[in-house]
Amino acid sequence: MLIDPLPKSDLSFISREEGDFTILPFKSGQRDGFLQTLHQKPVVTGFLGRRIHDAYQGQYTNIYPINKFVAGKANELNSNDDPKIIKNIFANYKIKYIVIDKLLQDEDQLKKLDQYLSNLGITMHHSDHFVTVYRI
Repeated sequence: MLIDPLPKSDLSFISREEGDFTILPFKSGQRDGFLQTLHQKPVVTGFLGRRIHDAYQGQYTNIYPINKFVAGKANELNSNDDPKIIKNIFANYKIKYIVIDKLLQDEDQLKKLDQYLSNLGITMHHSDHFVTVYRI
């Protein structure tokens, strides 16, 4: 029996959604490109069908909290952030989903991120063994 080296999540609910929007990965890595093949939408970090990763991601270097998400720094997110301001930042960059690859994260960071998003009024939309997805 063959074991799939790249476990899959069903992200078809994202691919079926119409409109111009972008996916924000938490702690960007090479698997963002793989996950993008599952949801077929643009990713903040610029993988498939986008400009070179670093050039595309560079436009978010100083954009808080997007830069903290991409870098996987949940501990640097301010729990007192104004939900309206943060949601406006996400809207300005057309970010509709936050996708977290659980295979690349530690539990402490995931808990901090969940608490931060909960404080903003953003709740989990989907979770399985491999990814957690929040819808903004």
